[in-house]
Amino acid sequence: MENDPDGEGIELAEILSDFAVLLTQVGDYRRARTCLERARDRQERVLGQTSPLLAQTLNTLAVLDWTLVTTSAPSRSTSGPSRSASALEAPTTSRSPTR
Repeated sequence: MENDPDGEGIELAEILSDFAVLLTQVGDYRRARTCLERARDRQERVLGQTSPLLAQTLNTLAVLDWTLVTTSAPSRSTSGPSRSASALEAPTTSRSPTR
């Protein structure tokens, strides 16, 4: 695990994850996946492989992959978010307070 005394690595991972949810809601699944992959990599480096936050991100990636496969979704939807996107809503777990 990487030392992250200021918590900036995890904070960036949370921002990337939240942004991925927004991208999913507007139908930009490919960019959402890229953000989630970056969040996953950062969480793995800073928190380690047994982190609940990492597990949540991996789950969100799995749901996104499932959505992409089952809907053959284009990169950007013009008709708004699909029903499948609702599974990727913002996480309900509490996060540590920021500065």
